[in-house]
Amino acid sequence: STRDAMDLGIETIHQDTSLAPDLSIARNLFLGREPVNFGWLGVFAPLDLAKLRKAASELLKRVGISKKLDADALVSTLSGGERQSIAISRAMQFAAK
Repeated sequence: STRDAMDLGIETIHQDTSLAPDLSIARNLFLGREPVNFGWLGVFAPLDLAKLRKAASELLKRVGISKKLDADALVSTLSGGERQSIAISRAMQFAAK
């Protein structure tokens, strides 16, 4: 299953990139696995946006596209190649083997 593959560190990078165009690069990198500030709110805890942005910026640096892209930029403003870079970055974020 897809979940089993992800648990083994295998990520898929689709040709269409499967990115949400109306969200930022940072939100897309963590989509479905967002860091949250757990506390007394439990499962209703808000997203940890500072942690999300910082981790996204660090990941963009690792991929080598941080000078060109800002983690808060909307995916809809990116070229096809830049979107592929974000999809690759997302796979790297989840420790794909």
